[in-house]
Amino acid sequence: MTKNNINIKFKNPIEITEVDCIHSTHYMIRFDNYNYLKIYLSPERNCCEKFGMYINFKKTRVFLKSLPLVGAKLNGIAIFDKKIESGFEPSSQKVVLLFTSIGLIFITAFNAHNGYYPHEFEADIKTPELITRIRQNL
Repeated sequence: MTKNNINIKFKNPIEITEVDCIHSTHYMIRFDNYNYLKIYLSPERNCCEKFGMYINFKKTRVFLKSLPLVGAKLNGIAIFDKKIESGFEPSSQKVVLLFTSIGLIFITAFNAHNGYYPHEFEADIKTPELITRIRQNL
């Protein structure tokens, strides 16, 4: 496990109390007033790169707010890197895997570019069992 990757199963699952999609590249999942998971990808376009975030649930691409997450339990989180060759450009990806009581949720931040235009990925996690910030360029 590197400093930019995590894999944790919580001893005590955490109830999700609020879900917000502030922007297509900024998601917030709250557990109470003090604990949360924030996922962010810088949205500034520099040239012709393709970037963004998407969510897969049960093999279907969905919107975060369409998931029945409020009231569900978060059992664990994994965050890891993934590289994909896609057409002409390599794609850097950061995958956030949420282990929930309703099933696995994959949140993928991606940036396909020629190496000159990175986008900053950030995940802030604050729970009773884990406080960490992951920052890296994709």
